[in-house]
Amino acid sequence: PLYHEHVPISLFQRTLLTVGSAAIAIGNPYRHDMVAVLGETTGYFALKRIRDRMKADSVGRQILSDRPRINTRTVNLEELRGLPDGTFGREYVNWLDRNNVTPDSRAPVKFIDDEELA
Repeated sequence: PLYHEHVPISLFQRTLLTVGSAAIAIGNPYRHDMVAVLGETTGYFALKRIRDRMKADSVGRQILSDRPRINTRTVNLEELRGLPDGTFGREYVNWLDRNNVTPDSRAPVKFIDDEELA
């Protein structure tokens, strides 16, 4: 494995996971687990472009270096709810509330074969 939660898979397995997760996610877009698997099995080039753009920016490089984790231990959601409408923090917590998720809802990344992109 390339990182703690990494699950190495073959091209055939990746194809099956892609098709299966896409079918389930289309049928039920609230299956965030399947949406995440679909993103992991198909998103390599998009993630690489995002990473490369971050490396070209000083703030992006700092984020990549620090690797901050956003979860309920590191972010005070009640404090975000107290921010003015239109701020990043308030819009983030509004999105979480609308979608009935928390920063902890997303399962660890497993199927991305590049530790830096995971």
